[in-house]
Amino acid sequence: MRTLPGALTTFIAIFFLSPAFASAAAFDLDCTLDDKTAEAQIRKLSCELRDLAKHINENQETVPKTIYHFGREEFMRRHAEKKTITQDRWDEFIMGNKTRFDLRENRRGLYGTAGIHTNGFGSEPYNWLIEIRIKDECRKPENVVTFYDLPKSNRFKDWFARLDEGSRKFESVEDFAAKCFANFRPGEDYQGHFGGVECSSFVNDYLVKSNVKVVQDQAIQKSFYIRDRNCIESINGTPKELIEMAAKKDILWMNPCLPGQNFGGFSYSQGTPSLSRIVGRALARYEGEVPNAVIGKLKANLKLSGNPPDHLDAYVRCRDSGRLGEYRALFDPPSPNQISVYPDVLCRNTGAAP
Repeated sequence: MRTLPGALTTFIAIFFLSPAFASAAAFDLDCTLDDKTAEAQIRKLSCELRDLAKHINENQETVPKTIYHFGREEFMRRHAEKKTITQDRWDEFIMGNKTRFDLRENRRGLYGTAGIHTNGFGSEPYNWLIEIRIKDECRKPENVVTFYDLPKSNRFKDWFARLDEGSRKFESVEDFAAKCFANFRPGEDYQGHFGGVECSSFVNDYLVKSNVKVVQDQAIQKSFYIRDRNCIESINGTPKELIEMAAKKDILWMNPCLPGQNFGGFSYSQGTPSLSRIVGRALARYEGEVPNAVIGKLKANLKLSGNPPDHLDAYVRCRDSGRLGEYRALFDPPSPNQISVYPDVLCRNTGAAP
């Protein structure tokens, strides 16, 4: 069975078991408190998730145009070159039985976050980043759901009322809530075990028969998953596109890790330092030489994110000395594992770090 990155597993365990999270879904959480404790940080995240869910249930437009997804270079670049995910891979690896973390049917889809500062999946071997643009039709409120307060949702209750008796599986919406929810929050782990197989299956029936296209991921801030392949407008993530993304889009680099933002081994900005390594990998794959103007923007963004530009400096040294082959050799073959040579020793006359 595939597992989550260690730090993220710890975070989700803390998050789902936290009293702050439990009360957040009941819409009675005090979101005015601001301190640096781990519970306060989980409370802050819970408030943001709750507020987003509330907007969804009020039929407001909430889904961003663009979301970001970390994955293996081989597959992410293939998606980017085709500008979509092919039907066979969608059926097998996104909505089928070979999902990355063995997700149940109601949790299956193409995941992504509005920015990467809350995305903890950018660790090896998920060493590449793609940008997914969502069609406007799929972002409309009627095509989006959240599991927060699902038993109170008029849309869900109307769907339940239309079911024939043999399809209901539960005596009433109240019976469903009692068995599948606690305080009207989904009793669900990250794999999608929604209070038991019967609950998971029933929720998935609702998603499928209601033709839901996008679902809020209630485990991670500003995260959604796409259930309909036709909702993909385009996917960017070739080496050139990735470098351009990282050079100009502030959302990729916002909210660097600050004191009090790290709890349970998970940092809000865990995706940001991961992007630093991924940019280094994209530089190695870039055809030709990256212009100095782009290098300058990348360096500025790395500084904003609090990351040392070691890969970037190594690339410039190797480029300017006509030894780009040495830099590219760091990532050849395209192993999913961490590189073994530190970039600060590359392309120096002494061959060693100062």
